[in-house]
Amino acid sequence: MNNAVEAVLAGVASYDDLTEAEQAEVRVVWEARDAEAIARLDFTRVCPGCGVGYDQVAPGCRGHVPRG
Repeated sequence: MNNAVEAVLAGVASYDDLTEAEQAEVRVVWEARDAEAIARLDFTRVCPGCGVGYDQVAPGCRGHVPRG
C-alpha cells in the first residue's frame, strides 16, 4: 500500500486524486471495514431509552441508535 492510498484511508487526502488502481485498492479496504462493522451489529439489543428492540420501529425513542 503506497503513501497516497494510506493518506486517503486516514482521511487526509482526496480519493479523487488517486489513480484508478489506487482507488480500487482503497475500495477493497473500505469494503472490508464495512463488512467488519456490519458483522458487529447486534439488533437483538434493547434501546435503554425506550425498551424497544433496535430491530423494531420505536416512534417515541427520539432517535436512539444502536451501537456495535
